[in-house]
Amino acid sequence: MPGPVWSAGCIRDAAAFAALRPEWDALHDHCLGATPFSGHGWLSAWWAHYGDAGQRLRVVWVRRDGELVAAAPLLLRRRWGLRVLAAIGEGQSDYGDVLLHERWPGPAAERLAAAVRDTPGWQVLQLSEVRPTAAAWRLVATWPGARWELPASVCLQIPGPAMEQLLAGLTSSGRHRIRGKLRRIDELGLREREVPSEEVPAAVGAMLELHCRQWAGRGMNPEHGTARFRAFLAEAVAELARRGRAHVHEYRQGETLVASDVLLTCPEFVGDYLNAAAPELRARIDTASLCLRRNLALTARLGVPLNLLRGQEDYKSRWRPEAATNRHLVLARSSSYGACYVAALRGRRAVGNVVRRRRTGPRAGVRSTVGTAPERRTR
Repeated sequence: MPGPVWSAGCIRDAAAFAALRPEWDALHDHCLGATPFSGHGWLSAWWAHYGDAGQRLRVVWVRRDGELVAAAPLLLRRRWGLRVLAAIGEGQSDYGDVLLHERWPGPAAERLAAAVRDTPGWQVLQLSEVRPTAAAWRLVATWPGARWELPASVCLQIPGPAMEQLLAGLTSSGRHRIRGKLRRIDELGLREREVPSEEVPAAVGAMLELHCRQWAGRGMNPEHGTARFRAFLAEAVAELARRGRAHVHEYRQGETLVASDVLLTCPEFVGDYLNAAAPELRARIDTASLCLRRNLALTARLGVPLNLLRGQEDYKSRWRPEAATNRHLVLARSSSYGACYVAALRGRRAVGNVVRRRRTGPRAGVRSTVGTAPERRTR
């Protein structure tokens, strides 16, 4: 019997990437460890609102007997004097990855690495926020040249029990304190609902308005207040919601929206991406406990953990979550290019650490971007 026919190529325009959506979604559904951040809806929305003249689309694909079995959603840009391939979604995505079909992960990874290397015009490839179980590690294992690993963000995860089970793991005083907070929440008589997918764009806009009110003058991520972030998130979450990969929860007092939460889901976790609460509600109750109880009910139904995603804010740590450190992966055509790029990354990280140490005000409004794990370099 003849062997399978493999082919590879690179998409360079948005129309061709849009046409790939059905096949991309099918591959995403058959990729172990794939997160919502590598779904076509998320990536295409990011490119529509964050792609600019300084970045060129480079989506590398691999087919086996005509079926899409591997893909790397990349863009080409100049950074620090080098031509760099980077992941689409960088900055707004808590995880970066490639897609490999679960039936042929090894051969698909080998051919994807070769296809990326054969793509002309680049010197360094960076994959940011790679989680420990990402498919990208298979790509790294087959890479023929120099490669580096640097620490990235720390993500916190609650194993996923219902609220009462979670409370059982706390100290006696901790349980008493949280139960008191939950009673005060119940006394308000808030109405909770999951937003239907057709109402998601408007609900995301309302959540971001509430988010800006909550963090006004308190260290909010400035990007969250921009029109492009609002347009991007509304489009991306709406598409994920249509595929059952996103949930928006709203909490109302009477007819007034007082809190909202955007959750992204996949077979491995429910991710708490962004939430908001009115300042007047936060003055009366613990809004973190309000959202957490509802979110844990969803994780219990789906049978997966609750991932609090990037950042080690204090309000997350009270629940005794498990921590996992993402990595920045740098692959290079030559050691000299890679060494220059990694040196620049280290310098930027050192400056960021100084700024964070000097910064005043609350930390909870800004996502952490640097972890503490050691750097590693391999060949």
